[in-house]
Amino acid sequence: VVFGDNTNDIKMFRPEWTSIAMGNAVEELKKIADFVTKDADDGGIEHACRHFGWID
Repeated sequence: VVFGDNTNDIKMFRPEWTSIAMGNAVEELKKIADFVTKDADDGGIEHACRHFGWID
């Protein structure tokens, strides 16, 4: 699993990994993400983890 928000994270968004863009991410990253979560300042990582059932 990888989380990202800017163009420097594009190289991490590989097909073999679940790629999650933060809600405040650049559009270029959101377009290639498997999932777009809430903003980083709005609990985005926790929201994504709950969405995928990784935490309760």
